[in-house]
Order: sequence, then structure tokens, then C-alpha cells
Amino acid sequence: MGKYKIKYNYNEGSSLSYEEGLEEFLELEFDDIEIAKQNLKRIGDHYSMYKKFNEFDPKRNDQAFFEKYKNFDWFVLVEKPCYFYKENGKRTYQAIDTDRIEKYKKEGKDVGTFIYETSATHSIYLYTDGNVKLKMSCAWVGYNNSLNSVEIVEDFSDRKITFR
Repeated sequence: MGKYKIKYNYNEGSSLSYEEGLEEFLELEFDDIEIAKQNLKRIGDHYSMYKKFNEFDPKRNDQAFFEKYKNFDWFVLVEKPCYFYKENGKRTYQAIDTDRIEKYKKEGKDVGTFIYETSATHSIYLYTDGNVKLKMSCAWVGYNNSLNSVEIVEDFSDRKITFR
């Protein structure tokens, strides 16, 4: 059992309900406080990116936005096949199945990949004490969800026994 845990406080909502101040712990524990601090920073950086992505900007190119972040060690990069085309003078793309790539190439379509935004915004890479990279889901992002705080807490669970 690790000495440190990361606790996050968030709000969660749907079209039917809304709860504020929910507290959870990451499923990671740390003996090394420095690794825990680095993960805390990763969560902060990821959440800042997520908030910027969700700001309304009709002129923004989503792919160019993610290109700025894809080299961060916390960024979950999933690229999916697509073909590119022009719409109203703007280059855009349409996702395609991998089995259609060759067909579209033969048709002369501009085939490539795009960064899958759900993976980029709803997942994060964090690291263990042994520097193992783990992909984790971000419970604090999504429709009507928001992150209030993240903190490192010392694990005292081995110092108490409860009887019922």
C-alpha cells in the first residue's frame, strides 16, 4: 500500500440531476511524493487543456488544437483513419473504417488520420512509482462535470480499525 493518494473533488451532472463536491481517490497510490506531485501537475495541465477545448470558438481547428498538446506525457493520443475534403472552403475530415482506406486511396481521396478527441479529453496518462505509464479515465470531465480541486493526501488507512 502506498503512502500517498491523490484525492479529487468534482461536480457531476446530467439532464436529471446534479451533485457538487463529490470526493474520490485515484486508483493509484504512491510511496514517492515527487511522483505524486508530477501526477498532480499532469492532471492540472490536462484539465486546463480540457477547459480550453470546451470554450466556444467557431474558428478553432480542433485538430490543430490537439497538435499543440499531443507531445505531453499525459496526452492520450489515439489516431483514427479518415479522408479529408473541402467544405465551404475549409478542410475537414470524415472518419472511415480501416477496411475502407485502400478503397478511398484508389478513388483518389486524401486519406490520413485525425486525433480522436474523446480519448484526448476524457483520458489521461499517469505514472506509478516504478514509472509505469497507465491510461486512466477522468471522472471529472464530461457533460456537466467539472473539477474543483486535486490534492495529495497521506494514507492513514492502516492506522485505524473499525468494528461494526
